[in-house]
Amino acid sequence: KNTSIIKNSFQEKEVKTMLFAHKYNLTNDQMITLRLIAQGCTNQEIADNLDSSISLNGVSKKISTIYKKLNVRNRQEALAKAIKNEIV
Repeated sequence: KNTSIIKNSFQEKEVKTMLFAHKYNLTNDQMITLRLIAQGCTNQEIADNLDSSISLNGVSKKISTIYKKLNVRNRQEALAKAIKNEIV
């Protein structure tokens, strides 16, 4: 029974994540970036996690695009929106 509860909880979070990504037109890469922001990663850590060929400027641009799509101004507001929508 506990396995069923965990499985259902995981599936529910996956659905919420997919709906959030769709609602804000976020790519998979942008969703990964948002999760890394939520984990408190620096831009350098985000670059290291995403792709070794992405520059810090590229990470900054990616984050700016996420902010625009979410209609937020900074990491704190992006994190608050992610928490409110239960995706992190």
